[in-house]
Amino acid sequence: MATALARGGCWTSSGCRIWNIADRPLHPKAREAPCFSPTRVEEITRQSDDTRRVIGEFILRERTHLSDYTIADIAQETFVSKASVTRFAKSLGYEGWRGFIRDFMAEVHYEANYGAAIDPNFPFHANDSDEKVVNAVADVAYDAMADTLRLLNRGALALAAR
Repeated sequence: MATALARGGCWTSSGCRIWNIADRPLHPKAREAPCFSPTRVEEITRQSDDTRRVIGEFILRERTHLSDYTIADIAQETFVSKASVTRFAKSLGYEGWRGFIRDFMAEVHYEANYGAAIDPNFPFHANDSDEKVVNAVADVAYDAMADTLRLLNRGALALAAR
């Protein structure tokens, strides 16, 4: 279930967005939306001691160029099978690698091009004026609302409203 409204959308307790940004149907066996959060990839990488760690480290290291690699390239670079790469994507709720890489690269692109100029966790400093504090908080709130509108799956919202 959703636990918080965070920058970029509504997130579940496992760190995954509830809606899918491209209006694609979810994997029928998935309990929640596929997770393309780089934070979730980092979490799996830290917690795993198997092929998921190696694949996750590669994904995070090559995140900006990941779309240049085929599944066979990634398997070869990480010394795992293509099936292991696919299982990594499935562990995040995807049917396969293509869906994961599409959403992951969209998130990387978003972070690179539309990331907030202000750190939402620390939008101001202790010695900032009152006006600067108010403006920084307003900017963070505006950015969060704009991101939510951009990512909103209107079809899912209409379905939920019924």
